[in-house]
Amino acid sequence: MIKKVYLETNRLFTKEDMSDYFEEVFSFPDYFGRNLDAAYDCLSEVEEDTNIYIDREGLIEIASDEYAYKVLRMLVDVCQSNPHLRLKLRKKIVDEQ
Repeated sequence: MIKKVYLETNRLFTKEDMSDYFEEVFSFPDYFGRNLDAAYDCLSEVEEDTNIYIDREGLIEIASDEYAYKVLRMLVDVCQSNPHLRLKLRKKIVDEQ
């Protein structure tokens, strides 16, 4: 079974937010160094097939922010090096209430 991770793009704009968020959604180990290099290293060790989803609409916000763009580049790079990870775009799902 493939694990699915739906990233909230608004949590990728600072090092602190990204670190907290990635620890939570990816269950990073205690030795996670709380930076992009450490996130890359931890994601490189993932052995479970995992689809990482980003909303298409969030890409505009990511592209306009220097740090969030670095996070996206790191995700692209680690998905290219780890065959268990796949980065996918999706249309944002809006809850109807």
